[in-house]
Amino acid sequence: MGSLKPDQIYVPKHLVRVHALEMTYHYGRTEQDDHIHAAFMDVVLGLGKRITMQVRLPAYAVIRGDMPTTQGWGDYFLNVSHVAWQRRHYQIALTAGAKFYNRAQDPQQSENGLDMPLYHQTSLRTDDLNAGITVASRKWMAAVAYRKPVRFDNGAFHHEPWAETPLAGTVARYAPSRGLVPGDDLMMRVERSFRLARWTFGIGSLNLYRLRRDRVVDADGMLRPQGGTEGLASSVVVSSRYRFDVKNSVRLLASQRVADRDLNPDGLARTFVAQLAFEHRF
Repeated sequence: MGSLKPDQIYVPKHLVRVHALEMTYHYGRTEQDDHIHAAFMDVVLGLGKRITMQVRLPAYAVIRGDMPTTQGWGDYFLNVSHVAWQRRHYQIALTAGAKFYNRAQDPQQSENGLDMPLYHQTSLRTDDLNAGITVASRKWMAAVAYRKPVRFDNGAFHHEPWAETPLAGTVARYAPSRGLVPGDDLMMRVERSFRLARWTFGIGSLNLYRLRRDRVVDADGMLRPQGGTEGLASSVVVSSRYRFDVKNSVRLLASQRVADRDLNPDGLARTFVAQLAFEHRF
């Protein structure tokens, strides 16, 4: 969100006020071979020339795999970014935001009422706060941000209720997330951009470092830290944008995981992500 996104707008001389609508189709694949299809819309409002506010409306997602198919609405996102410093060859932006889980979306369950893994939840039931800083030039962008979950309502997924079902073996591939309390994350992004008249290309890396272990409620009813949930997850990200004119553009992005934590009970791990987006500025 905001100035933490890849493919940043860069204006070397004068800041401009920007309003935009961006419609995105998102595809993700997990290590359990789940396939996530989602569509969402971002609304970007320029509050003067230095401040932008971005609102992401809930995505509608369909998740298919060896587990029962789930579908439903996702979460709300809000972000505010401020260009705090601008010189001819670079600019520095500050950003802060929040994710609010969708209280109107019930947790996803199987047909027989068993809780599904967080990988199959369309709403990841945490409220999160985040803040960061971005330094960008025409060729390079580097960003650092911090994410802190502040409220948790992560359902009751565990292997035991599935033990006598035909899917017991499949369920065992997902880390339990009963009563999950996720750890904080440090995000680091680096990107190299190549800008032509109408095309922009980018390649970089997105690195998420879980600062402390996730905690989940175990079979004895105790909230315990889970080994293997801390540490680095890293992906290579490539993107391309084509501008039809000053108002309309289309963007393609792909991301491939290159390093991951041993366990991901929060359901956020993706081995591959692709996005196709259309943006209209006004």
